[in-house]
Amino acid sequence: MRLNWIACLVTLALWAAVGSAHAGEPLGRANTAPTLAAWSDLLPDLSTAAVTWFGVVVVLVLTITTAPVRSMRNLDGLVLAYQAIAQLRQHIRRDSRIHGIITDGGSAPNVVPDRAAGTFLVRALGPAYLEELKEKVQRCFEAGAAASGATVDIRWDAHPYAPMRNNTSLAAAYRANAESVGRTFIDVRLDSTGSTDMGNVSQAIPSIHPMFGIGAMAFNHTPAFTEVCATDAAHGAMVQVAQALAMTGVDVALEPDLLQRAKEEFASGRG
Repeated sequence: MRLNWIACLVTLALWAAVGSAHAGEPLGRANTAPTLAAWSDLLPDLSTAAVTWFGVVVVLVLTITTAPVRSMRNLDGLVLAYQAIAQLRQHIRRDSRIHGIITDGGSAPNVVPDRAAGTFLVRALGPAYLEELKEKVQRCFEAGAAASGATVDIRWDAHPYAPMRNNTSLAAAYRANAESVGRTFIDVRLDSTGSTDMGNVSQAIPSIHPMFGIGAMAFNHTPAFTEVCATDAAHGAMVQVAQALAMTGVDVALEPDLLQRAKEEFASGRG
């Protein structure tokens, strides 16, 4: 109950104070939870990548009833595209990523698949290069379809994640509050190739996306990270960070100067 109360408090305080000047603007799909990090807390100047998801379905023009052998080209076309993306990765910027899985390659090894499908995502630190990379990735699928005699249907997500803009005025207030409850920080800038829909929120209103240590070294999105997150040390850190976020929300609501600095910085395009 206490954590729920803290979460409600920081949400209401931040949105009531900071969001009032931006009423009516679309905010994207909000995700206000701070990202977990191992070892030490990081200043919330994290830069995250723009990202877009898309699904792809490769379907042969001819049906399997009229040409069952040729229908194998559905999966062949998707595998060719997958391999083309693997080659493309050698020639993209080091701060960009392309991920993907084949979600439908058939139902059984002795049954000719009438379709093949996959889900992929493309990341880049900036929206401009993201668009350039999307075109290159799309050509990989078009080439795979052309080489195998299949057709391809690419459906890009209509709501890509935007890069994260961290507001330094809010970040400084958060750091002071976090240190007052026992958190320590390392002063290092982190340019992440990860993505979050909090980036969309940060493009609409002043925002921060802090990271905090959970007491042990573990890489995110791994079973080891899941185990560490269930420890008393990680839970204690989470409570401290929730308190600091709530305190920062109260500061924004009660300190006009802080609110004004955050708005001016946002309006200038810096954060």
